[in-house]
Amino acid sequence: MSAGIETEIPFKLAPFNPSSEQIQVKCCELLIDRALGDTTTGEGGPVLFDLGCGDGRLLINCAKKYPELKCIGIELDNVFVTRALEQIQTLSQDLQDRLYVHEGDAMKDQVYQESTCPVANLTFIDDASILYLFVLPKGIEKLIPLLISVVDKRKSQKRNFRILSYMFKIPEWDPSVVDRSSKGSCPMYLYEFLFEE
Repeated sequence: MSAGIETEIPFKLAPFNPSSEQIQVKCCELLIDRALGDTTTGEGGPVLFDLGCGDGRLLINCAKKYPELKCIGIELDNVFVTRALEQIQTLSQDLQDRLYVHEGDAMKDQVYQESTCPVANLTFIDDASILYLFVLPKGIEKLIPLLISVVDKRKSQKRNFRILSYMFKIPEWDPSVVDRSSKGSCPMYLYEFLFEE
């Protein structure tokens, strides 16, 4: 590195450890089923974000199950982004139009790449109505300022927002549901921020 030039190394929220099919089903039951009947998700219906989405398998499965759902992932590791985008390219055009994985730092809200995909321009802070997190506690702590800003923005917009955190609780927040029915009794914490229209 040249003298006087500093580069910021992005913080990795968690190592790659994909959510099992059982957890993906539970995610759908606890998180997405609740959000689908919601009239305050914003224009265009519910938008699921997965921060640190790995190879996008949860997003792909959710998009297949829910035709009205838009699914966007943010992943730091180029290897997993490439895998996700290659997998998405094998799907029907309808699914391709509702799925995208950005390569970038999940703690920053920005459009990461130019794309012709209709959902690629959606941002976490402006568009997310649903968030899935499978992130280590240190990663959750680093995300808290961003999560608070999203909740505050949704409150001002009177738009509901839901977070499902697998394995680890979000400090200082009380979950509306704690589900331990998955294999190994690993907890899933559902946080619901419901604002009247």
